[in-house]
Amino acid sequence: MPRPRSYFWVLIIPLVLFAAWLGARSLNTHALWIDEIYSIYESGGSYFGPLSPFDIAVRVSASSTWSPVYNFTLAAWGAVTGWSPVAGRALSWLFGLLSIAMIYRLARAMMPKDRQFALFAAVFISGSAFYLNYLHELRGYTLHILIGCTAAALYWHALRRPGRALYYGLILML
Repeated sequence: MPRPRSYFWVLIIPLVLFAAWLGARSLNTHALWIDEIYSIYESGGSYFGPLSPFDIAVRVSASSTWSPVYNFTLAAWGAVTGWSPVAGRALSWLFGLLSIAMIYRLARAMMPKDRQFALFAAVFISGSAFYLNYLHELRGYTLHILIGCTAAALYWHALRRPGRALYYGLILML
């Protein structure tokens, strides 16, 4: 007999929409600050580029302690959407919203019988003023949360059901 379908995940939709609204309010309210300008500079954006991926990696290694993953992503994003502050901040905003959904999925996978645990994890991260502040920063903070949650979810699934695809995805995330 098949398991009855659960639609408990529908509760996460208003939560993500509320976080999206809170983050989107500030996408264009502040001027670029120096770290955001460094992100654009390291990515070869606006009048600092364009740069090849190798040049981005060299520039990031010379002036930053971060990995160049965010800068590669920002360079591709900027090539498509442009280099306005709103467009650049929207990338972090989208990563932040995906992170909330990923935290929900990770908590749901770790505690499949306790649905409230996953909802609490999503409420906790999306209600954090510290996290919501970084939803509109042109920096890689939200991408690091997304990568960390994705790596943890892949690791959890690889422990439960080993498979090559999970291992390759885990290697890619690390």
